Amino acid sequence: MNINYHIKNVILDGVSVEPHQVKIFMSAMEAAIRKQLSIYGVSNAIQSKSHHQTIAAERIFINNTSAPVSIGKAVGNSISRGIEE
Repeated sequence: MNINYHIKNVILDGVSVEPHQVKIFMSAMEAAIRKQLSIYGVSNAIQSKSHHQTIAAERIFINNTSAPVSIGKAVGNSISRGIEE
């Protein structure tokens, strides 16, 4: 099975990722999503839909001193849990 996903928006309320850190953040987020999908897969509800779907990610708690990689992993894992449900 091929899984294609497109992330349109990532809103980090109260946490900033500097412009030069965006690629690092995105890479870490995408790696976390790929890892979780390879382990847990996608929920039946999502598999049965052929159209685009919005997935609400779980709330995560990070601080302004968190590294972009840590933030990316946390966001990716949160998104993955939304996909698994």
